[in-house]
Formats: sequence, structure tokens, C-alpha cells
Amino acid sequence: MKVIAAPGLQVPMENQPRRYINDSESVTVEPTAYYLRQLADGDLLDADAEQADSQDLTALEHLPDDSAEQAAVGAKKTASSKKGTA
Repeated sequence: MKVIAAPGLQVPMENQPRRYINDSESVTVEPTAYYLRQLADGDLLDADAEQADSQDLTALEHLPDDSAEQAAVGAKKTASSKKGTA
């Protein structure tokens, strides 16, 4: 799995405590208990998910201003309608 440190943090590698995962470059690691715990604590982030989120935001930034606003309003309406049906 690919991970990256949360902004401003450096997380030691599991068996190499003098090597760090930082917030500027993603690293591929095995999904061991150590790294899963770091993910659960928020010290590490799933780099693939972070990349997908940034691509979604980039896509919205390229929309004309009124289209981006309409997309946001549509998302809010969808979320509120789901709450009403639950």
C-alpha cells in the first residue's frame, strides 16, 4: 500500500527507525499492524486516496465558476435528501 505522512509529520519506518516517511513523497509499505495503526491514528494517510481527492478537486477547479457552484449545490441537495429518507 502507498502511504504518506500527515502534513508536518515524519513517521519512522517500521524496522528502520532512522528512516522516515515524510509529507512530501509517498512510500510503498506492507500493510502490517504498525502501518495500519499509524493510518488509524492519522499520522499516515493513504496516498492513493489522497491522490484521488486532489484529482477530484482539480477537476472542480477547471469548471466555470457557476458550474462549480451548481455542482456543490447539487451535492448538498443529494446529501440532504438522503438524510430525510433515513
